[in-house]
Amino acid sequence: MSKHKKQQHVITHPLWLCGDTHGCVDHVVEHFLNARRDGVTPHLVFLGDMECAQAFDLELQEIREITDVWFIHGNHDTDTSQAWNALASSAWADKNLHGYVKEISGRSVAGLGGVFRSSIWAPPAPPVFASYQAFRRDLLTRRPPKDWGLKETKKERQHFSTIFPDIYSRLMTCRAQVLVTHEAPSCHAYGWQAIDNLAVSLGVSYVLHGHLHETRIYPRQGTCQVVGVGYRGIVSLETDDSISVIRAGDYDATGGLNEQEVESE
Repeated sequence: MSKHKKQQHVITHPLWLCGDTHGCVDHVVEHFLNARRDGVTPHLVFLGDMECAQAFDLELQEIREITDVWFIHGNHDTDTSQAWNALASSAWADKNLHGYVKEISGRSVAGLGGVFRSSIWAPPAPPVFASYQAFRRDLLTRRPPKDWGLKETKKERQHFSTIFPDIYSRLMTCRAQVLVTHEAPSCHAYGWQAIDNLAVSLGVSYVLHGHLHETRIYPRQGTCQVVGVGYRGIVSLETDDSISVIRAGDYDATGGLNEQEVESE
């Protein structure tokens, strides 16, 4: 992966990357408040699969006024209307990094949420649909009469968490220092070369991903460090650019998801 041209920036806070929380953020609140007592206020980025039971900002109401919180969505965040609306209709809906580069804690952070699905796009194969809008137009032409009155079918909701080429291509024109993704790059057995290609194009120094439920600091690839954050794990990108594991993932000892579980994801 290529080297990112150094920019003048001031790192103001540690950046905590929070692995798939799957309906429970108590551990994040606990560790955050412990850090605050030690005089440290991390900023937070959630790496998808939050599966919130209520609006995301309300899930974190104990700390929402004292830190900066961002996120990308994961594949399970579109399993139900409740989970999706908890993100899309929350006060933090505009904190979704998917398809954007934002400055967080003095670093430029790019986000790519969701997963690749072969019914839409599984690179390097050509895409079936270039955008969500193209997919939905095609779907509407084939919608059976029983669904004509529906605002949104299950399939339409599911593909809110699918990676479409137009979003990916937009990010390919940007530059950033950090890339956060739900999918893993190819250094993981179940990762994607397309994530590597995006990291190179962005020129990032760090790629941090969720999804595979294992905390792993991979061998450095050139000047880029890739880190996987486990199930309910927390990894900190410190102000001195070092990496710290704040909380190990619940399944780190068993190696995260196996092949069958990844396929079912």
